[in-house]
Amino acid sequence: MEQPRDKEQREEASPEYRREMYGIPSHAQAAVEAAGEATVRDGAQDVGYAAALSGAEALHGSGTDAAVNGFELPIFPAFDSHHPPSEELIDDCVHCGFCLPTCPTYLLWGEEMDSPRGRIHLMRAGNEGVASMTDTYVRHFDQCLGCMACMTACPSGVQYDKLIEATRSQIERRHDRSLSDRLFRKMVFALFPNPRRLRLLAPLLLLYRASGLQNLMERSGVLNRLPPRLQSLHSLMPGMTFKRLRMRTPEHIPAKGQTRVRVGLLTGCVQRVFFPQANAATVRVLSSEGCEVFAPPTQGCCGALALHAGLEGDAMDYARKLIVAFEHYKL
Repeated sequence: MEQPRDKEQREEASPEYRREMYGIPSHAQAAVEAAGEATVRDGAQDVGYAAALSGAEALHGSGTDAAVNGFELPIFPAFDSHHPPSEELIDDCVHCGFCLPTCPTYLLWGEEMDSPRGRIHLMRAGNEGVASMTDTYVRHFDQCLGCMACMTACPSGVQYDKLIEATRSQIERRHDRSLSDRLFRKMVFALFPNPRRLRLLAPLLLLYRASGLQNLMERSGVLNRLPPRLQSLHSLMPGMTFKRLRMRTPEHIPAKGQTRVRVGLLTGCVQRVFFPQANAATVRVLSSEGCEVFAPPTQGCCGALALHAGLEGDAMDYARKLIVAFEHYKL
């Protein structure tokens, strides 16, 4: 007959008891068990200790805060209670992997955590309180392009767009970005959602190209000394012409023939300045199909850029102002 003391020792030797008692994440305990050690404590002098710290750094961060007394690994939950990623939407994912070949970042790096399936797994870990808002954790979400190609391939209809938006809002509230990150994001959101500032920039870009200065910068190798983000911005710089600089979308475009419907046209922040020909083509098609088109000249940013970047409050402010701009057209 098994003695009570023997039963206690057997329970204490179980992985479940060690995880609950010492607050050790399952992946860290699994790592030291694979290294041949019974517990993180037992392996503190060799591979087990290194494996535990490695796991802690991935989920909890680096440095002395990653472990208490050298062994216990406290968890600081990634998400707060304000609109975390929906558990119901997360549960829709069956981890089939159909999204993997559609995801640009997964195809580029082959990293599971840089796929939609892997990011949903990280969201679940954040909801369950087993992951912290570390730099590594945040980077996997920052690297998502938001292209939503995965949604067209998903047989379960996972609403990844809602999940990534909720996650990025959590990140912007709870993660301390580096100074360079903060400055770059301030520059982006001070410029791109503001069509008036973009219009001031457009002639300078035209002059930059027409003067030959762009070719000189590229041939001299000066661009290679810029930070990678600025190099990327330079490579994405749109072409400008004098014709595009002068193009504007009229406030009111009547329908050709009988009016079938009244519609409002969002001209876009970047599009109205750098790609006005796209708006002109859209207006022609709508008008030809019997649509009376209204494009308020006072309209500003719709808020999409802010929302997709996790700036929930700014996005709502932009959306309210846009609604006001269209209200009196009775669409």
